[in-house]
Amino acid sequence: NVYPIRDMSRRFCTIRINAETDHPERRAFDFSPKTLVESDPARFRVDCLTLLRGYVAAGMPKIAGDTLGSFEQWDRMIRQCILWLAREGVIKGFGDPAETMQDNTEADPDQAKLENLLVAWYKEFGDRKVTTKNLTSAASKMPAQMPDDDDGEEAGLREALEAIADTRGMLNARVLARFLDLHKDCITHGLKLTKWGATSDRVRRYAVTRI
Repeated sequence: NVYPIRDMSRRFCTIRINAETDHPERRAFDFSPKTLVESDPARFRVDCLTLLRGYVAAGMPKIAGDTLGSFEQWDRMIRQCILWLAREGVIKGFGDPAETMQDNTEADPDQAKLENLLVAWYKEFGDRKVTTKNLTSAASKMPAQMPDDDDGEEAGLREALEAIADTRGMLNARVLARFLDLHKDCITHGLKLTKWGATSDRVRRYAVTRI
């Protein structure tokens, strides 16, 4: 399956179709949605505008209490309209489009790696400033452990770092630094990754703080 990652996670509304078959490409249909729409595009435009007009006439009620940042206009007119139509029973089987964006973020492998790292990092170092060398050195002294996903055990620092910066069985500090630079100021699981400028020793340091 194709899925968005990083900042693209909140820029896509994911539509998932479950065909309930192991060979969905072999299904046959008695019509083509594309051909149907192209046969009378004006009709479908009118239908869409009629729904929006009904929403506006109803006073544009705000169904969801929050607002999707950076996409305020889409949120106000499209997202809230869909939620209103669902509430009024005009359409069925439709949820909140914004929830798919949250699902995208939770399914993002980069996000999972970052969360595992920050949790293990904070547990080991607290909010102290450390270098990539401090991280890899501490991890190399830890025994390799593969937590059982079923028991809910968190990944340790070594496992979290290996998922990000393992190169031929060794932790690569440069690969780790690139990952940290890419995710600086990111917040996950109530933890924030901060990058500090180089000090007199010309070494950059990072810290994880609880917010």
